[in-house]
Parts: sequence; C-alpha cells; structure tokens
Amino acid sequence: METRKISKSKNKYKICADVVDSANGLKQYENIRMIRVKSREYNLLIMEDYLPVIGEVDGYVEIIFDDETIKLENIHGYYMHKKNKFSLLVERASGELEKTYGRIN
Repeated sequence: METRKISKSKNKYKICADVVDSANGLKQYENIRMIRVKSREYNLLIMEDYLPVIGEVDGYVEIIFDDETIKLENIHGYYMHKKNKFSLLVERASGELEKTYGRIN
C-alpha cells in the first residue's frame, strides 16, 4: 500500500484520495491540490469543498499535487467525492501509473 502523507503543519490542501485496483491494491494520497476526471462524455475538475458527486469514468484521472501529478490513464471505474474525500474504484486499467514532476500538463 502506497501512502503519501505530509505532516499536519505542512498540509495546504484538504483533499485526500483512496484509489483501489486489483493490480496495486489500495493507494492513499493526502494534500491534493485538485483532481481532474476526463471521461468520454465529460470533463470534471474537483477542488476543495466541491459539491458531492458520484460517477463512472471511462478515460483518465489526474491527481494533482503542488510538485507532481499522478495520471491514471485508460481506466474504467467508479468514483465518489464527498467532504473533500475522493474515492476511486478502478474496474479495469490498460495503462500504467504515470508521474510527472513540476509543470502541470
């Protein structure tokens, strides 16, 4: 299980995320700046205190921090965002986890 934690004094952002898939198990992330969901039918940008939402994604999800971006590409799954907690259940993924550092793409 991969966990990215920052001490309480350094947390700038309230969003945290749980990502579950069969290949990697549970991964938890904290101090997330924003989450981008890109599906066939829609684009969604989730920031702090965003309204509760539940949906299905067929595309990609980006978890964006200040210093890096984690991109889950070519996935099909289900997500929920409520009270600054984002949960993603990946049903199938044909791409690998990609990290980019620095600039947001």
